[in-house]
Amino acid sequence: MKGTTLQFGEAVLVNRNYKYDSSKGEIHISKKNFKKVPKDFKNDTPGKERMITYDSKWGTVSVPVKFTEEVEKEIESIQEVA
Repeated sequence: MKGTTLQFGEAVLVNRNYKYDSSKGEIHISKKNFKKVPKDFKNDTPGKERMITYDSKWGTVSVPVKFTEEVEKEIESIQEVA
């Protein structure tokens, strides 16, 4: 299929669309990407947002979310390079 362009939807990928800080026990993610996380893996109660992630020391954990646009800017710069 020479000359054909394929488009893929954006997916939530481990360590790509968010950063997990195990020392502080929190996830840094943009609000846009948090909305894409399946409801089974997050608590979206306003002011008490939490998300489930894997911690190599404790296994699967539910940790608080800190919203940031910095993560989203990093993703955009990675996409520009690709």
